[in-house]
Amino acid sequence: YNDVLVGSICSRYEKSENGTLRIYIMTMGVLAAYRRLGVASAMLEHVLKVARENKLVKQVYLHAWTKNDEGIAFYKKHGFTETDKLTGYYK
Repeated sequence: YNDVLVGSICSRYEKSENGTLRIYIMTMGVLAAYRRLGVASAMLEHVLKVARENKLVKQVYLHAWTKNDEGIAFYKKHGFTETDKLTGYYK
């Protein structure tokens, strides 16, 4: 907005042994003043759209800090589910 980066998302393709792909969302952030304006949703929806358009992509996944209640609620709102907890992932 006005030459200021207010949000960013970084993801990558990961290839499995059987040739299918999954997308890992490495990081996403929005400046505090621009939160709850749809910026994060638009960025996430873009990644999900790319995933849907590529028939080889079978999964989109990410890691979230267990104490990041706001972030976890955001991802759940967008259809993500908690599948595992990795002890010591965030130190």
